Amino acid sequence: MLRSTVGEWRCGLLSQVKGFRLPEAKPGAQPGKSARTKAGLPDQEVHGPQALGSREPAGRERSTDPAVPQARVAEIPWKKIDGRLVSLTAPTSPEAHQYRVLGHQLERLRREGGLRLVAVTSPFAGDGKTTTSINVAATLAQAPGSRTLLVDCDLRLPAVAKYLRVEGVDAPGLSEAVQARLGLDAVMQRCPPRVDLWLLTAGRPPEDPYDVIRSPHFADLLEEARRRFDFVVIDTPPILPVPDGREIARWVDGFLVVVAAHRTPRPLLAEALGVLEPDKVVGLVLNGDDSFSSEYYRYYRGYGTAARQSSDLTPGEAADGASRAPDSPPSSHPSTIQE
Repeated sequence: MLRSTVGEWRCGLLSQVKGFRLPEAKPGAQPGKSARTKAGLPDQEVHGPQALGSREPAGRERSTDPAVPQARVAEIPWKKIDGRLVSLTAPTSPEAHQYRVLGHQLERLRREGGLRLVAVTSPFAGDGKTTTSINVAATLAQAPGSRTLLVDCDLRLPAVAKYLRVEGVDAPGLSEAVQARLGLDAVMQRCPPRVDLWLLTAGRPPEDPYDVIRSPHFADLLEEARRRFDFVVIDTPPILPVPDGREIARWVDGFLVVVAAHRTPRPLLAEALGVLEPDKVVGLVLNGDDSFSSEYYRYYRGYGTAARQSSDLTPGEAADGASRAPDSPPSSHPSTIQE
């Protein structure tokens, strides 16, 4: 859930940071045919293949030089995607809806403050930053007309392509683009047309990742992405053990900091927040928070039951509250956003 402050987690450092709690995303049932159509999911904001086709980001200028490779289309079989990527594999699940809440906040920050380049980091490895990056990017890409680019900037331990089961993990990506001074068209891939999501993999690990991140052409690529996409979600290395994330911070508009519930020590979180500019920390994601999962799932099931029952009631019966599920809480909805 989003909270007005990160409370006990912020250790007195960042009172303005929003906290976001995610239940642990467990691999669930893969969506069938009905789950992939608008008719089967009336509440899902997705684009179908006919709506997207092979449409490219607005403003793209395709090169006519035959020596310059064009953007590739990554045909990723949905059934093979990691089950923790709930925004893609189970878009109507409770976990996926929590990512939608986070996506709503990012969309508001874009409208009100121009937020466009969002980096996702964590104090150390293992906190869930990569799965968070992919889920956030997929959620943003599901909004109508929201072109989203997901960039794997973790050149030391790249994982985005592996999570998405992209064939040719060692194909040219960010590393090659920077070193050979290529544009986005030469290296980014198009994910399947279910969402308007594009992917720039890390590419082959370079000898010195930090030199790649410090390259002026790296900044040029990010600026090109800013011009051509509504959102750019960047999976960065952990902020504490290596300097890469601190360099990336120069070019992004904001950071989401991911911490593992009941696992990330508070002193490490405090140190990580101290490294980043306070004004650039736009959210704190508490990943795998089992402390509220059971209550949230109980409410979620009750809410769904109530919604189905209400369609069979007369207006008078609904007004009397007869549609409320027996185990659902009172009408005061547990606030998902507290300003």
